[in-house]
Amino acid sequence: MKNIVKTTLAVVISATLTACGGGSETSTTDKSPTSTTPPIVELTKIKGMAIDGYIVGATIFMDLNFNGAHDDGEPSAVTVEPTEDNPSWIIEIPAVHEDCGQYVPLITHVPVGAIDLDDPDNPIAEAYDLVIPPSFALQTDEDLLNVTPLTTVIWNSVEQELYAGGAELSCESILDNQQLRQDIEQRLIAQGIRVAQRYNITVDSLYSDYVANGNSDLHGLARSLVPGLAKSYADTVTLENANPNADYVFVEYYFDTENGGGLSSKAWSRREFIQQSPGNWDEAVNAMSGGLQSIGALIYRNQQRTSKSTGFETEVAISFNSGQCTITEYFTEFNGDAGYGLANVAGATDLSWNECYNLDRLTNNTSQLFITKTFYSDGSTVKTQSQHQYLKDNEFKLTDMIGANANDLNGGVLSDAMSHLSLSFEDNYGYDADTWERRDNRYASENFWEEDQVVHMHNSVDEYTVTTYRPDGTHSKLCGTWSGGESSLVDCTE
Repeated sequence: MKNIVKTTLAVVISATLTACGGGSETSTTDKSPTSTTPPIVELTKIKGMAIDGYIVGATIFMDLNFNGAHDDGEPSAVTVEPTEDNPSWIIEIPAVHEDCGQYVPLITHVPVGAIDLDDPDNPIAEAYDLVIPPSFALQTDEDLLNVTPLTTVIWNSVEQELYAGGAELSCESILDNQQLRQDIEQRLIAQGIRVAQRYNITVDSLYSDYVANGNSDLHGLARSLVPGLAKSYADTVTLENANPNADYVFVEYYFDTENGGGLSSKAWSRREFIQQSPGNWDEAVNAMSGGLQSIGALIYRNQQRTSKSTGFETEVAISFNSGQCTITEYFTEFNGDAGYGLANVAGATDLSWNECYNLDRLTNNTSQLFITKTFYSDGSTVKTQSQHQYLKDNEFKLTDMIGANANDLNGGVLSDAMSHLSLSFEDNYGYDADTWERRDNRYASENFWEEDQVVHMHNSVDEYTVTTYRPDGTHSKLCGTWSGGESSLVDCTE
């Protein structure tokens, strides 16, 4: 099983918060962190609860390779009935995997025949999985790691977003990439808020032991999610079998409560996601009728296709939502120390999915964006960048790049077409664009994650800002006018 339940991310949080979840015991280490690797905390054991009600006879394991399956060598335990002194599971972690204790999800496979202590006389009839996110990113003070339907909803949605964005997930990749760790933390915060708002509960309660706390409302909510988990599990197996070569697939059944009417008025939806390879995926959400019985009307559908050639990449994303169609084409080229990008946006309303898919992108183009970037010596950290936007009726757009066939493009086409654009942050010319903006990212050294990032920005309406982002997560901002220079800058930190 690669995944079970996903939910929609609707809130984006820009602040970065760091916290470690509970339920672990550590040993000391003399490993030294690098500029991108955090201080290593080696866990010798992790412990917690598996809860719908308390579940007995399930297998919980560290998903070291993020494939959703319990592979040979992945540390695991079988859940038991908890007591006052002992949780329902304890995983003993061998030395070879101690570094990974905080950086992988924990999956609980609940098989047919397992026991839910809420109803011990009726063994589980349909298998399902529960999961809790990597504990380094959890915003909780709980002493134990509580794996529940709610934690499952949160993590599986975030994991899907990460895969759709091209992330490579493993213990090693997370340990070695601070930006990925921050991305996971931010997405978990945002999705926690989204789920809490959806079901009118507090964010703090999402990772709690609602059975021990006697929270009957939360307990009832969690139990109501389980039929969707079980059907998601079964349909995901079917979808995986139908797409054996896909990188990542899942089916999710989730619900919202209609008009604030509580669990009795829940309206189920079905979400299907197939990623054949990084950057190439399809997603569709349909309303359900008869509870979980029948697939109804299409609510929205998204598709992305990516192709690469030497020095050139093309990405086409189609978004369809209740008749609203948007198609975004994004072309990128790297030429030595510089990068060039061009984004086309086309849109129309009152269409079917097929009409959206076949939309004339030139006739319905609404904007075109020219992008330039320069990089530091690592070749990936952006030093300067510019964006020049040309709206629908602007005659200076590159119309031959709207709806262009990716097979006809190669390295050099963008750098040649955009050679007239200066790469200098100081440049103040608009190049006939309707709007434009330039940024300059400055660091004291190229140990980027250890230094303040100072972002200078000026644009087509004479705004000038200097924003400082510090490694501890704080920031400050100065605002003024470009024509007035640095003497015009005043504090405008929000």
